[in-house]
Amino acid sequence: MDAAARARLRSHRFRAPGLVLGFGHPQRGDDAVGPLVVERLRKWLPPMWRAESAGDDRARWARLLADYESLITIDAMVAPEHPEGSLLLRWPERAAPDTAESLKLRHGMGPRDLLGRAHSLALRVPGTLCVDVVAAHFDLGAAICPAVLDAVAEIEAALYEVWR
Repeated sequence: MDAAARARLRSHRFRAPGLVLGFGHPQRGDDAVGPLVVERLRKWLPPMWRAESAGDDRARWARLLADYESLITIDAMVAPEHPEGSLLLRWPERAAPDTAESLKLRHGMGPRDLLGRAHSLALRVPGTLCVDVVAAHFDLGAAICPAVLDAVAEIEAALYEVWR
């Protein structure tokens, strides 16, 4: 994470109750980044925060978003213009579902689809930070690459710094 992104993250005020929602398939290499971050955060999350893997029931999560003041999503993404393991932070004002073209790059729905679904159902959406980890290895049974594991540790350290 570059210095500007870290400073913006540090200055952001996350309000409780909050939800960290990890996207990805734990058996598909780098795609496991969301569930892995969730597993680590559960050990020390501040009061009034919850960490969960998104799983397959995105419609359920869209309905539950209104229960939270803050949402942090963690997901793997393909972005050949960035080095593997790079962290990209987005504070979307209003997210639309991903395009059909981008859906060809991965399986299932991602954070943008979840937020888009909530907006389309006129549901309240909490203040959101999307943390995307640039990844390249999504094969079933593949190991998470070292750069993505480093990104997991960096996400955990950055959030710990924000919440301490």
